[in-house]
Amino acid sequence: MTDFELLTIFIEFINTTWTIFATYVSIVFAFLIAGYLVAKNLSAIIVSLVVTLYSLVAFWSVWALNRNVVAISATSREMKEGILSGQSSLGWFPMASAPEYLFVALPALVTLIAVVAYAGSIFFFFYQRKHDSQN
Repeated sequence: MTDFELLTIFIEFINTTWTIFATYVSIVFAFLIAGYLVAKNLSAIIVSLVVTLYSLVAFWSVWALNRNVVAISATSREMKEGILSGQSSLGWFPMASAPEYLFVALPALVTLIAVVAYAGSIFFFFYQRKHDSQN
């Protein structure tokens, strides 16, 4: 792969990851707002439906985020290997000189952030549902 191709695919993975992340954050906040405004008014069947649909979208989003960030790490490794072998001039590109632990930590960290957002939003929804029903 040429340097141009590596940079292009790297940027595409970054852009795709941000698009998925922005969409996921929007969905999480929509769920939080729904939890705050209407959770207490929903029947158990509707709550099951809403939480199931939200969970399916959240799980897909977490998976897609993870896969894209893994691809970012793999592309960065490819750049680094090209630099070390003398076949690439991408030594100037910051991600090409990132330490190896970053390639492992980054996918885990992004995935953890997404999972914590999911767990927190589910907790908030049911907390709000219970709290509002007691008032």
